[in-house]
Amino acid sequence: GVLVGLFFFYKYEELITKDLINSKKFFLNRFSRLYPLHFITLLIVLILQYLYQGQNGNYFVYENNDIYHFFLQVLFISNWGFENGYSFNGPIWSVSIELVVYLIFYSFIKFFGKSIKINLIIIISCMLCKLLTNTTYILFDCIIFFYSGGLTFIISNYLTKKNLIKYINTKKYIISILVIPLICWYFKLYEVKYFYFIFFITFPCLLLLTSTIEFNFSDKILKFIRVLGNMTYGSYLLHFPFQLLVSNLSIYLNFDIPIYENWFFIFYISSVFIFSYFSYYKFELPIQNFIRHIKY
Repeated sequence: GVLVGLFFFYKYEELITKDLINSKKFFLNRFSRLYPLHFITLLIVLILQYLYQGQNGNYFVYENNDIYHFFLQVLFISNWGFENGYSFNGPIWSVSIELVVYLIFYSFIKFFGKSIKINLIIIISCMLCKLLTNTTYILFDCIIFFYSGGLTFIISNYLTKKNLIKYINTKKYIISILVIPLICWYFKLYEVKYFYFIFFITFPCLLLLTSTIEFNFSDKILKFIRVLGNMTYGSYLLHFPFQLLVSNLSIYLNFDIPIYENWFFIFYISSVFIFSYFSYYKFELPIQNFIRHIKY
C-alpha cells in the first residue's frame, strides 16, 4: 500500500493538478491494467474450483463461490462490504479495495491540489475512525498506507528542493534504518499495542526515502528490474490459481503434494514467475495497449 501510494503520487500528481490527464484517461489506464487479468483468472478459478468441488465436496480455501459472489467479482466490488467472505481468486480483495482509494486519490488531487496538509488530514481522519469505532473495515487501512506513501513522496520532494536529501543519501542513514527492526526485536516493542500497525506504516516510508539515491545500474540490470516490476501484478493474481491447479492435478494423478520439500517451494515460486512473465508480455500488455487505443 505504501509503495503504491508513492508510485501514484510520483506518476499522476503533477498530471492531475496541471490537467494533463482527465478522469476518463486516468480510470481507463487503471481499468486496462487491472481488469483483463482479473477477469481471466476469475474464469480460471471458477473452472478449477468446480473440478475441485466435484472431487472433494468442498471448495479449495475460499468457500463463497456462488453466483452472487461471482457477480461481485465481475463488477470488481468483491470486498466493498457486500460480500459474505472471500471468494474465487481471493487475493483480488486488495485490488478491489484499491479501486476506491484510486477514486479518492483522483478526486482529492483534482479538487484540493497537492498538499501535505491534505495527506495528513486524510491519514489522521482514518486513524481516528479506526480508533473511535474499533472498525475492522480494511478500506481505512488501505487509505492510511496509500497516503503514507504519498506523504513520503511529498517529503522527498521537499527535502530535494531544500537540498536536504543529501542527509538521506548516506550510509549512516541507511544503516540506522536497517537497525530499527533489531531494536524493536531486542526491546520487544512488538508487544506494545498497535505496534505492528505503526511499524508497517513508518518503516516502509523511511525505507522509501532511500529511493531518492541514484544508483548507477547497467542497462541490463535496469531492464531486469523493469521486467520484475511488470510481473508483480501477475504473480499476485496467478499464485492462487496455480495452487488450485496443482491441487487438482494431485487428485486426478493420485500423488501427494510435497509441500514441505525445498525443491517444491522453488518449483512453485519459479512457476508462478514464469507464468507471470508470459502473462504480462503475451496477454496483459497487448490487451492493455488495445484498450487504451480504442476511440471512445
